[in-house]
Amino acid sequence: MRVEEVNADRWDDVAQVMGTNGGSAGCWCMFWRLTNQQIQAHTADDNCAALQAIVSSEEHPGLLLYNDDEPIGWCSVAPRPDFPRLFHTKGINPEDLDDAAVWSVVCIFVKREYRRQGVAGKLLDAAVAYAREHGAAVVEGYPVADADQGRRSGLSSGTIGLFTHAGFTRHEAPSQALSGRRVVMRRVI
Repeated sequence: MRVEEVNADRWDDVAQVMGTNGGSAGCWCMFWRLTNQQIQAHTADDNCAALQAIVSSEEHPGLLLYNDDEPIGWCSVAPRPDFPRLFHTKGINPEDLDDAAVWSVVCIFVKREYRRQGVAGKLLDAAVAYAREHGAAVVEGYPVADADQGRRSGLSSGTIGLFTHAGFTRHEAPSQALSGRRVVMRRVI
């Protein structure tokens, strides 16, 4: 298995991993990049076009994991300011909104037939290394607090166990209310 940075040449591979459903219910990994108002106004086709535009730009869209030449997993990792929804999500409450030294892993999506085989862990480890190479001082993730509660689509942000296994610890800012469905997992690198 190998991990590659996503760029315009890899768009077809991103689409292959996301499948006909566009990842989770047509999200195309745009949930954290858009506000509530924007995401509610978007169709799956809008989200697909938006992700394709990011992949074709100079932004950091994420990483792909390949099994031989088959793309099997996707990880969205970029500087935290690239994800405006984080700043409006109950329980996350970032302290410094513009701190580009903090990178976020907001989505790990693995093709169904490769799940429960350690693929998500490989992607998370690669995301930390990638963030470090691009100047990150801290990497954060935002898994759901209780993986057995709510919609299964929330698991695309990972689980507390996944992040703990990768060396992350639960982070609670002094101003952070202990409410909300998500927790902040952090790793200083």
